[in-house]
Amino acid sequence: MDRETWIRNRENKFKNIVINKHDIQNKSEEAVAKEVFSFETDKFVEKIGEKWYVDPLLFNTHTIPWFTAENRQYPVNFTYPKREMTTVIFSYPAEFQLESAPVDKVFKMSNDTGSFRFFIERKPNQLVITTTLSLNKSEIPAEQYLELKEFFTLVVAKETEKIVLVKK
Repeated sequence: MDRETWIRNRENKFKNIVINKHDIQNKSEEAVAKEVFSFETDKFVEKIGEKWYVDPLLFNTHTIPWFTAENRQYPVNFTYPKREMTTVIFSYPAEFQLESAPVDKVFKMSNDTGSFRFFIERKPNQLVITTTLSLNKSEIPAEQYLELKEFFTLVVAKETEKIVLVKK
């Protein structure tokens, strides 16, 4: 599809954003594709009094548990191993100061099945948030389901921790 249609589709998918710049790098089938875009929005902020609460990953936050069943009799099939890396460069106005932000954290599953890394770099009026979710196996045996369920519960909990900003 053409570039403008692609951008409109992204704006519709992520809702409440207006994309300013957009680029897709490494489009060949042999390379890992990388999509880079900048946007503006005011829809991922909850204002309570003088404090602003922000989801660190904005629209990329997993907000509901992936697995809810108490147990599982069959393997979980992800089709193929995968690695999703998300980087959000979050800039905030100079009239605000950072009161709190989630701390760095790494979760790992046994047998090198999967891992999740959450990292925040603090800069003046800017946070660089990077997450990496790796699933190193395409199929997770039923015996490992409870561990997989707990792993994704921890991922959701970490991603939904808030950044708190306060007016100076």
